[in-house]
Amino acid sequence: MSGAYKQDKMVYHHLKNGVNDIDPSKLEIDHFKANYLKCIQKVSSYDDLLKTIQTMSQDLKIGIIANGSTKFLTNKLKLLGLKNYINPNYVLTSEEAHMLKPDPKIFTAMNHRLDVRPSEVAYIGDSFSNDIVSAKRAGWHAFWFNHRKKSVPETNFVPDQTVTSQSELCDLLKALS
Repeated sequence: MSGAYKQDKMVYHHLKNGVNDIDPSKLEIDHFKANYLKCIQKVSSYDDLLKTIQTMSQDLKIGIIANGSTKFLTNKLKLLGLKNYINPNYVLTSEEAHMLKPDPKIFTAMNHRLDVRPSEVAYIGDSFSNDIVSAKRAGWHAFWFNHRKKSVPETNFVPDQTVTSQSELCDLLKALS
């Protein structure tokens, strides 16, 4: 989905991608959103992952591209303990960019923000279609965090590497730094 950012469209798109077999009503989406916002307050980060990102942030530009609102993502980064390690200038939300992943233009916008060429960037994501395909279309290296152990979709795009656990993700991050 590309074009102008719309909160309800983004929520619907995000929910629909997570539950491909149903067509939720607006009431169901509103109910889901309310429960999600309540549950997100309990989110936490893995200690090893947090330490790895802390170390990486000393030498690398660490950024985030996310579908959603800037305020919501900022709060999530605080809850995860990541706010001090990720420069707010390196965070790009669909709300701010006025486009949603999988539109590869959001990755191009991040290139400009980071002042880097696509070949200099690695993206780690857990959604094959939103993250991996989009990053590859934008010319980035793409690493799939397949913690849900989904099958690789039939596509011409192949992740540079796939990891399936938190420990493998930490090892990948350490290798990148």
